[in-house]
Amino acid sequence: MLSIFKKKTKEQNVEVVEAVNTVNLAELLTFDQEGNEVLSLIKTLNDTSENTAKAKKDKSTALNEIAKLILEKMGYYAEITDGMNDGGIDVIGYKGNVREIGVQCKAWNPKGCNSRINNKDVNAFKGSLSSKNCQMGLFITTHYFDDFALKEANENLILIDRKYLLEILTNYFPNAVSNYLYHQDLGTQDACPNCSNGKIIKIYRDAKPSFDWCESCREVPRYKA
Repeated sequence: MLSIFKKKTKEQNVEVVEAVNTVNLAELLTFDQEGNEVLSLIKTLNDTSENTAKAKKDKSTALNEIAKLILEKMGYYAEITDGMNDGGIDVIGYKGNVREIGVQCKAWNPKGCNSRINNKDVNAFKGSLSSKNCQMGLFITTHYFDDFALKEANENLILIDRKYLLEILTNYFPNAVSNYLYHQDLGTQDACPNCSNGKIIKIYRDAKPSFDWCESCREVPRYKA
């Protein structure tokens, strides 16, 4: 954004007006708009209410999609293989025709799984990377690694647990993460009867009547004296 300020300089007794760059505050506060896709994937991953076969499959699919999106943010062409034909490698990142990064994803529910990922799992993944000619590896889980597994990590093999994954998502998809956390805070609030999407929030005035207000459609669905 350019703003014009008078900056008095003397050039042969002529006043010159110069264009000076100024900061656009709105642009600084604008994050990438990732849309609803990433937000939906994050919600699926963090839903620990069910431990059915379908819920496990949905989480696995969501984590594969998130891994693919992360690789794309890193500048790779990414392809989901789902581990079926690539020895446990779920996503592959390419630079040109070269397989640079192999990713294994384990969407384990921390509320339903007592054991952490161990060094046998990590070493098996390292063997898959070597056999499939991947130069580097990411092992991503929604759970945690045990101490023996963590010792296997190096500059070419990064272990990403639940906490680290949230940090990465916050870095690459801040809008989706902030939306998720915002709606988590409102999780106990009633749904709006008007739009069914937003949550009902109470607003108080000086005289202290209580108004209900929807944070999504911004309507006042009902009034309480």
